Amino acid sequence: MIGKPLFSAGESDERAEGEGSVTVPTPLARFLTPSKRLSDEEAFEILYNPRRRHTMAFLHRRGRPCSMEELVEHISATENGVPIGELSNQQRRRVYVSLYQTHLPLLDETGAIEYDQERQRIAPGPAAPELIPYLETPTERPVPWRAYYRWLLLAYAVVGGAAVAGLVPVPSVWALALGGVLLFLGLAALHGLDRRR
Repeated sequence: MIGKPLFSAGESDERAEGEGSVTVPTPLARFLTPSKRLSDEEAFEILYNPRRRHTMAFLHRRGRPCSMEELVEHISATENGVPIGELSNQQRRRVYVSLYQTHLPLLDETGAIEYDQERQRIAPGPAAPELIPYLETPTERPVPWRAYYRWLLLAYAVVGGAAVAGLVPVPSVWALALGGVLLFLGLAALHGLDRRR
């Protein structure tokens, strides 16, 4: 986890802007001086929330502004682990509301993004280059779980075929079946642990 919570309950700085007021957490109000460079601690506080990190990473990868809809779809799909086409309205709405009410105004206030609420457009802000290095982590090679399942199935089919043909001695068909089930469950358990990390 990056940094510490942005603010304690009750700590806020109300800034009235027309009809809708935006609540900016008190600790972030000190970042609003545009000429000042961010310290490590300040950058960690801004990027503490996963949705703010996703927003900055998405804009950085795109290299151009995006619409609110594109950002909501990307974050919703990432959080729920489903393709964009399979997102429910509730999953989209949950992300939209938190971005609209909290995270985008906050990132806009700190200069991390430029957020045009009327046009629903989000672009990198003047402070974005300072935050990008904190998003870049060494890329880990993903574990090719599909390939592992395929190899397990192929190995099991070869050994099973050889056992049925009498080429490999096995105590019984039940022992062969139990061995295959245990191997599959072991692989599935490792896969589950990897996904939780």
